[in-house]
Amino acid sequence: MSVSALTPEQEAFLEECALEFSDRFTDADLDYKKIFDSGVPNPPIMCPWYGRGRFNSRDRGGDHRHNDRRDYRSDNYRERDRSYYNEQMGLYDFVNYVVYDNPLSKTMKSFVVSDKIPTVPPQTVTVITETKPLWKLASEGGPFVRLAGLFGASAVALGAYGAHRAYPKDRADELKPIFETGNRYHFLHTLALLGIPLCKNPKLSGSLIILGTTLFSGACYYHAFTGDNKFGKFAPVGGTILIVGWLTMIL
Repeated sequence: MSVSALTPEQEAFLEECALEFSDRFTDADLDYKKIFDSGVPNPPIMCPWYGRGRFNSRDRGGDHRHNDRRDYRSDNYRERDRSYYNEQMGLYDFVNYVVYDNPLSKTMKSFVVSDKIPTVPPQTVTVITETKPLWKLASEGGPFVRLAGLFGASAVALGAYGAHRAYPKDRADELKPIFETGNRYHFLHTLALLGIPLCKNPKLSGSLIILGTTLFSGACYYHAFTGDNKFGKFAPVGGTILIVGWLTMIL
């Protein structure tokens, strides 16, 4: 797949975005400056859980009254709440120092855990700006789709010729099955050629399939059409090459 640089329109758009957001989160950004100068208000503390009395009690008169009638919204209780949380944070910092941040703990940690952070190599990002049709992608693996068209056309032509040919009457039962076997393998391995571009090693697998089909089916055609079996020894060689060609698709 081809990779190209950004178009002039895309570069202009990126420059406009950089110019528009150059002052964001700086002193020139009025909205940000207004929020930053206003500060963050303290969160309200409502009804702390500690120091409460029992929820409800029944007095002698039978009505329900709350034992603790203190006003949790008063300034005294708010200051008490803040001092309590500050004490808790101080205790947390002390425990954190004793357990983690003291020199002895840091020394032991350096022996157990390595301080080296593995570096991740930067990844390259490719921008795909165009798509290729399927026939172009298939042709990158070799001319096997075109060869499959040639093999298919020749298989149909030879099949029609062999079906209408008059074999010798005394050898028709012998020669016609030989022709049908060669033509069948011719057709099957024509279809196999269509899948060769999908293999990892298309040139190796395709070459073996073409060579094996030529030797096997060629020997069968010659024997069936002429009655002479002088090329019959090439048929098992072609069959063996076809087996190896199928096995190379696994690699």
